[in-house]
Parts: sequence; C-alpha cells; structure tokens
Amino acid sequence: MVLVTGEILGVLTPQTRGRIVAQSPMTFSVAGAEFNVAVALARLGERVGFSGLTGDDAIGRVARQIFRQEGVDITWLESTPDYPSGLYFKEFYGIGDEPRVYYHRRASAATHWIPPAANELTQVDWVHTTGITAMLDDGLRGRLVSWLRDLSASTTVSLDINYRPKLGSQTAWQEALRMMLPVCRVIFGSPAEWEALTGTRDPKALLAEGMINEEQILVLKDGNEARVVQGGETVAVRSALRVPSVVDVVGAGDGLAAGVIAGYRQTGDWATALAWGHIVGAYAVRHPGDWEGYPTRDEVLGVLG
Repeated sequence: MVLVTGEILGVLTPQTRGRIVAQSPMTFSVAGAEFNVAVALARLGERVGFSGLTGDDAIGRVARQIFRQEGVDITWLESTPDYPSGLYFKEFYGIGDEPRVYYHRRASAATHWIPPAANELTQVDWVHTTGITAMLDDGLRGRLVSWLRDLSASTTVSLDINYRPKLGSQTAWQEALRMMLPVCRVIFGSPAEWEALTGTRDPKALLAEGMINEEQILVLKDGNEARVVQGGETVAVRSALRVPSVVDVVGAGDGLAAGVIAGYRQTGDWATALAWGHIVGAYAVRHPGDWEGYPTRDEVLGVLG
C-alpha cells in the first residue's frame, strides 16, 4: 500500500476567465498536492491510503466523500473541531496558462497533524509527501521528519519538493530540504527547484557535495522531459506528451509524480514509469480542476498501446 500524507485544502475555482469580482460564479471542490497524488494513484490501480488532519467542516466532509468514491483508504484521515481546514482560490487572469493562486492556510488543521504509529502501518510499503507539508509549520516538519526516519528502514519514502516561495523564504526552504532529503529514497523536483535550493541543478554536483547519496533516485521533471537519475547517472529519460491546448496546469506535476510511482511499482521499469507520469500529467492539463482529469490505469495503458 502507498500511504500519502499532507494537507487537504478547499478550492474555489471561477467558472469563467477574468478578474474575480462581486458575485463571480465559483465552483467548490477540495485539492492539495498530496490529495491529488492519492486520487491519481487510486485511479491507476494502486491500493492507497491518506493520513492527515482536516477541520470538522465542509472541506473535510467533501474530502472524505471524494476519497470514498475514488477508493482511497481514509483509516488514517482524522478531523478536529478546534482548527479549520485550509482554503485557496484561483483567478484565471492574464496571458499565461497558470492561474493566480491565493492561499488561506495559516494555523490550519493540517499543521496539527500527529503521524500514526508505525505499528499501525504494517501493510504500507511506500509513503509519499511533499515539501509543502514540511513548510507549513516548524513543529509539523519535525514530527514528519522523525516519523519518516523511523519508517525509512523498511518503507520507500518519496518526496516531491514542490517549491512554493509563498510558504517561506529561500533560506527556510533550504533548511527544510536538508532535513527531508536524508530520509527519502525517491525525490521529485525540477532542475530549477534544485538550483534555487542547492545552488546547482547537476546531480553529480549534488552527489559530490553530499546533498544526496548513491542510493537515492532523482526524478527530474520539467516542461519538455523527465529523467530518472541515480548515482549521478541518467537511468531513464522520456519526452513529455504534446497536447493540443492547455486548460489548467494545476495538478499536472502531482499527476506526473503519481504516474511515476504507480508505473514503477507495477512494472519495475523507470522508463515505463516516466511514460505513465507524462500521460497522467497530459490528461491533467487538458481538464479543468486539480485532479478531476486524471486517467484510469486502463486509459494510461490505452495511450501506451
């Protein structure tokens, strides 16, 4: 089983492009980087669970409803009446493909999450999280790192860096990454993220400087291709799929990570895993919403032929 852990957010999305004004029609859903990955993994045929903490509110209730519909195990998803769930909204305004995103998450329920005991996770063999969760709160980061360190001896731990400058200074992100990297086996990140947080995008330099070790797997993703690197050497590389147009880019990176994890777990081949990741990401950008457009396993296999 893959256990995903992180923050669940409510999301408000305008129904039309342009500035948000009074009485702009909006749709409500829930999302979050880790939430997206969990849904994508379930659709790809993985047995997956989610661990986190939501408020005792509509966001938490809808999150559980979606997880049940998608087949995600919510045994380790708890709620509290003491703190609210986080919220964000999009604004599709301007000339770029990416929406403007506004977050309201300070002191949210997710920052008070307590990891489940390791003896409750006997069926879990892969845990996934992101740098977003590590940056929400110092206390949360400490609990997360300690928990992952305990699990890493018998469980594959993966991290998607997901560098978000709005969550903290570059220095704070660098410190968080230094804490997280030693407990992770598979690390997703773009070359630009690595350069911003370590000063280099060269995997061999990261290895020489002791930022990573020979056993760790880097999945380097950007808009044109993705590579798997181990020990400073490229193990596999795949070009991204071309799509006729982009509807909403949010969730594409999470979809790629889920596709790579599921593809590798089910085939044992990194090149095939990258192909799965690109397909999931391509489906994501062709559909509005963060996770709604993710494909099923059969749809991925259909594209692969």
